[in-house]
Amino acid sequence: MIQTLKLYTQLLQKPQQAWLQLLTQKQQNQLSFTHVYWIMLLIMPFSILGKLIDIAQFNWSILLNDALLTFIALFSSLHITASLLKLYGEKAEHATLSYSEAMFYTAHASAAIYAAVWLVEITQMPILWGAALYTVKIVLESVQTGYLQIDEQRKYSVIWIISLLLIGTPYVVTTLLEMMIKME
Repeated sequence: MIQTLKLYTQLLQKPQQAWLQLLTQKQQNQLSFTHVYWIMLLIMPFSILGKLIDIAQFNWSILLNDALLTFIALFSSLHITASLLKLYGEKAEHATLSYSEAMFYTAHASAAIYAAVWLVEITQMPILWGAALYTVKIVLESVQTGYLQIDEQRKYSVIWIISLLLIGTPYVVTTLLEMMIKME
């Protein structure tokens, strides 16, 4: 767990070095992303704390509802994005990317998104979602280090598509879940 947090910190500070480290692990077949679920779970207490500071009344129902909504949205978007990335790799790039490889890549390329969610949840300031745009830099470095093998002519279009998937999917899932909850 500590190594995953260090890796995420490195992805945010020095993405090129982090992807080179991950590329070495990929070649040694030591890929694991199970700690990402713990990182998503760690966001929940900060969501509760942020909501507790934001609302005037202490209501566990609201606090837990928002924290679970955040976790479910992140968990769902991780799997949806990995599936879409795998599908995109098969159809557009003619690359054979396994689902576990797509999950590993999605989990690590989303480091800026997890940081943005943490910031938004603890401060209750949606403007901080802008920090998720750093995902474009993380994806760019993954391509430039050779972690993702992409044709040079299509490199930038692929970077934008992957970045949009990574950034947009949590937002869409959160919006859909909020709409479903309000319909009750």
